[in-house]
Amino acid sequence: MPRKPVALASRVAPERPPVPAGAGASALSIWSRRTYREGVYETFEHTADIGLRVRAKDLPKLFGEAATGLFSLITEDPPPPVGDGRHSFSISGSDVTLLFFDWLAELLYVFATAHVGFFDFDVRFSSHGLDADATSYPINPARVDRELKAITYHRLAVEQREDGWVAEFIVDV
Repeated sequence: MPRKPVALASRVAPERPPVPAGAGASALSIWSRRTYREGVYETFEHTADIGLRVRAKDLPKLFGEAATGLFSLITEDPPPPVGDGRHSFSISGSDVTLLFFDWLAELLYVFATAHVGFFDFDVRFSSHGLDADATSYPINPARVDRELKAITYHRLAVEQREDGWVAEFIVDV
C-alpha cells in the first residue's frame, strides 16, 4: 500500500510557550525544539516518543541535518568547535527512505557503543548507497539528557518537494 505523504507544519519555527512564574529551570526542559541553525529541524511530541522533522535543499544536506538533530536530542551541549577525529560510514541500499532509517540507526548504534557524537557531516550517495564522513566528539554517558532507544519505522517519511527535501521520523525514548 502506498504511504500517504506526512502533513508537515506550515511554520518551521513555533513560538516558545511562556514559562509560568516561579516554575524554575525544569519548566524549560518541557520545550522540545532545539536547533543549531534556525529552521533546519524541529521536534514534535508523539506519545512517549519524540519526532524530528527536517528540511534541506538537497538529499545529502537532509541526511546531515537529520543526524545533527538526532544528536541534539541526546545532549543539549553543542559539539566542541573541534572534534577529536573523523569517522567514516558506508551504508548499502537503494530505497532512500530505508537508507535514511539505516543511516540514523547506525549513528545511534555508534553513539550507544562508543559514546561519541558527530557533527560536520559530509554525506555522498553512490550506486551502492551512502558514504559519509563526520567529525566525532566524546559524549560522557553521565551527561546524556535523553536516552534514545531506537529509530522507529512509524511515520518514517522522506519526500522531495519543489523547494527541497523534507524528512520526518520518530525516536523511541
